[in-house]
Amino acid sequence: MAGRERNLTERALIDFVCSIDPGTDPYCRQELDTIKTALDSAGIWRE
Repeated sequence: MAGRERNLTERALIDFVCSIDPGTDPYCRQELDTIKTALDSAGIWRE
């Protein structure tokens, strides 16, 4: 997957999780950390 496509996919995952519970903080820190951990363990997360 190209870098731009991967960035958009990561952003879409985060946005989707944030949309599930709009009552979370603006940056959905807990959900972001969960996704980051999963992607990092798969070797595909980039800051």
